[in-house]
Amino acid sequence: MLKKSIRNNIILWRLTLDTNNNFHIIAEFEFFIENTKVWLNECFVTEELRRKGIAEFIIIKAIEEFDEIYFSSADKGEHRRRNIENDKRYIEPPDGENFVKALLVKKIIKQEWYKNPFNKDSYSII
Repeated sequence: MLKKSIRNNIILWRLTLDTNNNFHIIAEFEFFIENTKVWLNECFVTEELRRKGIAEFIIIKAIEEFDEIYFSSADKGEHRRRNIENDKRYIEPPDGENFVKALLVKKIIKQEWYKNPFNKDSYSII
């Protein structure tokens, strides 16, 4: 079951599995809202279910809901220097980078959605 909540500038999506009325979180995705853009802020899929398409499924559903999902090309240090509350948009290597690359190759996301949030006119090519 996909549960959605919003708090301040964070939209949280949790995918749970119901086993005998015990709900287990199998994936959790945070989306960071900044002005008119929705950014992937943080994501987690349980280790035993990784590489099974769950993260891709969530991103596709998020694009259906928000039209566009942005991914930050700025590094962790740049995000930390900006000190923006709740901002965890940096992509962790290698898994995060590989995930974004796969989304780009499969044309699930557009190249212009992968950009540095601190440079409004730029986007990155992986």
